[in-house]
Amino acid sequence: ITEGSSCFGGHLIRICCRTRKMKTIRQKPLYIYLCVLFISASTQYVACIPGRFGPKCDGICHCEPSCVCDEGPSGDGTCSCDSTPKPVFNYTVTYVFPKFAISSVDVLNGKSLRHLNFVDTFKTELVADVATINQIRSVRGAHYSFVEPTPFRQGTELQLIHVNTELTRSLEIRIDGTNVREFVDYMSGSTSIPGHPSIAQCYGGHQFGSWSGQLGDGRAISLGEIETSDGHRAEIQLKGSGKTPYSRSGDGRAVLRSSIREYLISEYLHHLGIPTTRALSIVGSSQRIPRDPIEDGNVIMEKTAVVSRTAGSFIRFGNFEIFHFRNEFEMVRKLADHVISHHFYLTGVNKYAEFFREVVLRTAKLVSLWQCYGFAHGVLNTDNMSIIGLSIDFGPYAMLKTFNRSYIPNHSDHDGRYNFGDQPDIAFWNLEKLSLALSSLISESDRRDALESYRSQFRRGYLECMRNRIGIVDSINDSKSDEMDQLLIDDLLDMMERERLDYQSTIRYLGTIDLDSPDEWERWLSGSSDWMRRYVNRVGSRDSNLLMDSKNPSFVLYNGIIQNAIEHAEVGDFDAVDDLFQRCRDPFRNLYEIVDAHGIDLDHWDAIDPIIGCSS
Repeated sequence: ITEGSSCFGGHLIRICCRTRKMKTIRQKPLYIYLCVLFISASTQYVACIPGRFGPKCDGICHCEPSCVCDEGPSGDGTCSCDSTPKPVFNYTVTYVFPKFAISSVDVLNGKSLRHLNFVDTFKTELVADVATINQIRSVRGAHYSFVEPTPFRQGTELQLIHVNTELTRSLEIRIDGTNVREFVDYMSGSTSIPGHPSIAQCYGGHQFGSWSGQLGDGRAISLGEIETSDGHRAEIQLKGSGKTPYSRSGDGRAVLRSSIREYLISEYLHHLGIPTTRALSIVGSSQRIPRDPIEDGNVIMEKTAVVSRTAGSFIRFGNFEIFHFRNEFEMVRKLADHVISHHFYLTGVNKYAEFFREVVLRTAKLVSLWQCYGFAHGVLNTDNMSIIGLSIDFGPYAMLKTFNRSYIPNHSDHDGRYNFGDQPDIAFWNLEKLSLALSSLISESDRRDALESYRSQFRRGYLECMRNRIGIVDSINDSKSDEMDQLLIDDLLDMMERERLDYQSTIRYLGTIDLDSPDEWERWLSGSSDWMRRYVNRVGSRDSNLLMDSKNPSFVLYNGIIQNAIEHAEVGDFDAVDDLFQRCRDPFRNLYEIVDAHGIDLDHWDAIDPIIGCSS
């Protein structure tokens, strides 16, 4: 006799039971439960790994857009739905403009940001994410996701800390009293530019030598690509403007400390002649967020900021890697076609091989300049390597002070993988990973030939730069001369490392020595007489002084100097930031001319470099 039936469970697993009552010999009822387990034939449940939520472990929440998808205790993709209408955000802000922030910014025939000529080839030529909900998830089959910046909390005070007036002029951006508040709204992520939806890129990367899977723009949002009247194109990106689908465990924000560091170093490298992204502005905020600056467990509340930055492209090695490892080879091809069309201008049947060879060349040239001028990047993961050969993503960087090939700028780099001296080898390792990511487009022999050219290209670039720095003007292009000059340079660096000398000032002072005075040689560097004789025989006369002055910066952006400016900025004094920025724009100019012009405080220029980690 059927007494009843019931089912329970989800749409993947369902258990149904029938209840029967039978009589035993002693006439007492006995209830028997007959249960059947049903497992959906279409999808078999497996526990999701962290970050891969959803019932299919695909990172997609299969419910209404208003719902919030939860991984659940077992990664079961539970959707927590809230049908309550979202309130309209009533955003209020106080604007503060330092005296130097918008001085002389006006550009004849310039335009406000929303009236610039947006071309947005990345969005129109590549594949968009079909899901539009801005939640942390796995994004597949897409080069980018549409993401709106997240405004700061209601009542937050925004402060325009600085504007790169040279860059605004070159991009034909007009900022004046009529539109400066609009500029701050766009550059802080408070308001989106009408008609130009912002995006975040999807990419992966090898971090500290291991494949990390999907990474992406976790706190960077691109406002779009613009084209100026002379045909120059630039992408404008906000860093610190809120969460994206790629934020992982992050909050999508950047702190004032790291924003100032990126703003200053990118301008400094640009004026040293090193290819780099550039920063357009810093907008500070009164909102604070928790950070552990040196990852020692000491969490502090830091002020937030948004730094806007520009580049021809922000595409990285990792953009190609993510699709290769997912076997999405058509996505690799589409991305390569886009990059080649707009940044390498190659055609023909061998365009992919020529493209990779050019990436190798640009990377070798870039790293040779880093080594020549003593720039230590700190985090050379493949997702921090620009496909067009730019310095990008400035975290725990440093300009080399005391010469030390093993110098590690990143306190988080416990194994010293990214020490200064190993940067050329790490860049080559990263190129090997890019080569693998392009293997569906380029033959193994063509990839190998391109990689084999890296070391010779690096040596050529490094030797050329160092010859200029130490005043060798009559370079002879033959292997014997190259070997002799390289040995001369290596021996100089060995002396500097042994005596723990300042890298920059030692080379600059070399240009002031009377080459006919052995006593002055000893005052410059004790025990250097033998090296100086070889050097004098090589350089001959002092016709190289002007060259050396133009290649050896009198101002070096040490971390200790930046930290002093940051400490002033954190209490509302941004004069030090402007002082350093002006000096970054002319690093080869006589130091004291700049001091007289801008009143720069030199008291802290020899400050001890702070401990810098990845937290920003």
